[in-house]
Amino acid sequence: LENGRRLEFTVLAKAIVSVLGFLLLAAMLACSVVALRWRLTLGSHAAPLLLLPSWRDMVRFVLLGVVAPFVVFVLWTRLLPFSGHAYSPQYAWHRTLAELLTLASALLLLPAWLAARSFRRRCLELDLAPPPSLPKVLRWWLILAGTLVIAGFLVPLGGARSVQIGTALAGAGGVWVAATVLCTIVLALLASRPKGRALGTLSRSLIPVLALATLVLSVAGHPILRAQERHLLRTDEILWVGDEPGLTRIENELTQRLRKATLKAMAENPPPNRQAQEGR
Repeated sequence: LENGRRLEFTVLAKAIVSVLGFLLLAAMLACSVVALRWRLTLGSHAAPLLLLPSWRDMVRFVLLGVVAPFVVFVLWTRLLPFSGHAYSPQYAWHRTLAELLTLASALLLLPAWLAARSFRRRCLELDLAPPPSLPKVLRWWLILAGTLVIAGFLVPLGGARSVQIGTALAGAGGVWVAATVLCTIVLALLASRPKGRALGTLSRSLIPVLALATLVLSVAGHPILRAQERHLLRTDEILWVGDEPGLTRIENELTQRLRKATLKAMAENPPPNRQAQEGR
């Protein structure tokens, strides 16, 4: 049963990674829209710049913003006994949801935050106006979202009522994170003209970082999860019967039982024409 449960969560993690890739692409599109908006507004003489980070910064973005959250997620879900992945989804789905939302938020926000800090330093070095910081209201929104996700995770394990309460709290935290991101994009589009070039430069410079994060997830995340899925299938004595194509053990046993039951029923109840021939 443990292998089957881990297999379910592995398939779910693959779906989450695919969704994250789509969200990163959407974030790149949003950054492109913000950069294009300020380029058209300010004209070519004050168009947003493209500040490419150094290779050291790119490595740091990948390690701290993509690899570290993924490794922490794997260790948390595999080693800790109170993780939601240690129980059936029907019993601890709220903890599993909180863990997945935390992973998704970290992979979306950490690379952008690290890149924004680096670009702000680059702007100061080049005597350019730095991009404005995130408003305090949105910071408090993120804190509230994190609090809701943690509260959803900490709901005690129990019946369906506990799962519903924890799922509602964690889901509300996820919705709050999405609302914060959307508000940030809207504020970047509606900012005042003096801040436009800095925001356009930041948005344009974030695109390579988000593209690299998407590439790392595709190149490393999916193969690791596929390899784990194959390993769990091979170690499951119920589902896996060998490398050759064929039915699983459960399907073979069910087929044999149905065959025996059919032959027994035919022997006990022969067809009418056969009974008539035997009577003659």
